[in-house]
Amino acid sequence: MERFVNILIIERDDKIRTHLRDILLGKGNNVLTASSITEALPIIDKREIGIYLIDIDDTINGETSLETIKERSLYVHHYILLLTKENSNSVNLVKGMHQGAVDFITYPFQTNLIKSKIDVFKTLYLKDQRIGQLLNNIFPENVLAELSTNGKFSPKRIEKGIVLFTDFVDFSLKSKSMKPLRLIHQLEKYFIKFDEIIAKYKLEKIKTIGDAYMALAGVTENHPEPAIRACLAAIEIRDYIKTDIDIALATKSDFWEIRIGLHMGPLVAGIIGSSKYNFDVWGDTVNIAARAEASTKSGSISVTAPIFKEIEPYFVLDPRGTVDILKRGGTIDMFYLKSIKREFGMYPEGNAPNSEFRSKVRFDTSRF
Repeated sequence: MERFVNILIIERDDKIRTHLRDILLGKGNNVLTASSITEALPIIDKREIGIYLIDIDDTINGETSLETIKERSLYVHHYILLLTKENSNSVNLVKGMHQGAVDFITYPFQTNLIKSKIDVFKTLYLKDQRIGQLLNNIFPENVLAELSTNGKFSPKRIEKGIVLFTDFVDFSLKSKSMKPLRLIHQLEKYFIKFDEIIAKYKLEKIKTIGDAYMALAGVTENHPEPAIRACLAAIEIRDYIKTDIDIALATKSDFWEIRIGLHMGPLVAGIIGSSKYNFDVWGDTVNIAARAEASTKSGSISVTAPIFKEIEPYFVLDPRGTVDILKRGGTIDMFYLKSIKREFGMYPEGNAPNSEFRSKVRFDTSRF
């Protein structure tokens, strides 16, 4: 299967531009052209360009610099090659390399040499994309951005971070009677669905620990109403498991029940490790969220008082009373999260927000 890369040629000479375009067309190359950097900027703003071929004179002495191209580019790991005539000033070439270019192509063109160079940088670009996709599965977007810019991620204190925990009831007991392969397939099935739901509500999955699943809201992203988004995700996860249980009962199959807990409060987010990095969060908020999950009844969602204050206008909740916090000591008020209030639900069951609700909390309507 052919893999594509966008190549942008910025060259004022129409003859050179057309000749180079003809050489590069095909073989997975989507070739775009512009006569100047000014003309190229709208393309750069809208397209993910992997390889740039830029007239050295326009780049160094013209309207802008390579730094501007790098700042405006949608894709960070791009490759810039300078276009130069054989009698061009070598000083400009050196300047271009210092500004971020990785290679150059001389005119008159040597077709085979140009194709070979482009193939090399296309391969590097595709590898960068693959590495980027893998890193996106490990680190949140803002963490990756800071790592790319500064080479490190400084620990961050979040005052109102939301932690969501799920756990399967009596998992250890049930897993003893299951074949390992079937156990893994069942966990994979559930966690893949949880990933979809978490992404839908723009939460951030942190990790799985055995049968436990942990996600965050309002920590690694800046989307509106993190408490509401987290509670909607929890309701959808609970209802997905409930539907799966109904199917299992009808077919006389085994089923797993779930518990879910949420808490909001201060926490610290950061990266630990020197060879294998791991993004995680720490603090009392994590412990209390875990306690909310562990103390709730099967098939239910428990939220703490800070979450209750944020979501009460839109959701049906039942008081649980005061719950002891193990190890740490102390107590906290908790509530069972039941459903969306009827006036804000898309359906009578109260498991999906209607348009009025989505409008009030500034949700992306296209996700529903």
